[in-house]
Amino acid sequence: MHEFVKVPAPVLPHAFLLRKKYRLRIHMEYNGLITLKLFPKAVFSVVLYLFLLIGNTSAQILNSIEVEFSRTIRTSSTEQVSSGMVFFHQPDDLKMLVTDPIKQWMVFKDNQLEIYYPDDKRAFRITTLYPTGLPFFEAFAGVIKEDFGLSGMGYTTDSHRTEGDTLLVFWNPPEELADKYGQYVLGFVDNKITYAEARDTKGKATARSIYTDHIKHGGIYFPAMIKITKYAESDSTVETVTYTNPKFDQALPPDVINFKIPDDISIEELEW
Repeated sequence: MHEFVKVPAPVLPHAFLLRKKYRLRIHMEYNGLITLKLFPKAVFSVVLYLFLLIGNTSAQILNSIEVEFSRTIRTSSTEQVSSGMVFFHQPDDLKMLVTDPIKQWMVFKDNQLEIYYPDDKRAFRITTLYPTGLPFFEAFAGVIKEDFGLSGMGYTTDSHRTEGDTLLVFWNPPEELADKYGQYVLGFVDNKITYAEARDTKGKATARSIYTDHIKHGGIYFPAMIKITKYAESDSTVETVTYTNPKFDQALPPDVINFKIPDDISIEELEW
């Protein structure tokens, strides 16, 4: 099953570079748009990459991001806490160093995820059907696009209204996805994204995100705290991520840029 995403024509050269990596099929149109045909799980990664690369008329291009994070995932009976750092460098170099509860490196390459535990000297390479990524980091970096990339994915604005100091904008999914997804709602206060809600086709919320503690860089407000609630009939999940000490467009440490699993470490191959 594929999905179709409409993106502005200026990204065409970059889309061609991604054809093999993300198994894209590109269709030209005559209205300033191109249509990408790709696997559903690759949609956000591809759109985020394209808009991080070309930016838009009001945002500068970001060549690199380095940021510390603390992440907590709670259900009614469990709690997972982790912390570390995320490193991103154009065009597609994404690494994460987890420092607690156990030290590990994670390197994201196309549809492979490499995990290395230096203390235990163990390494894994997980191959997936779809491109790997960090959704909680994408929620942080996605603000590079004013509408979170929704228009690039074929969503169109339906209506808007003001509640107090919050501007709510309601987005309709593209026709080809309307049988699976409902509206998406974005909330803004003073040009800062503060709220997002995904709905099913019956209008029921499937996930809500709250964005606070914004950090301004180059005219863009990055949320330093994100709380995501995913609703399920059996048990809901609440994920809270806090970002600190962000560095934008600064040279990443050499040990990050040049990191690789040591040659003398045997890598266990897994498929997912």
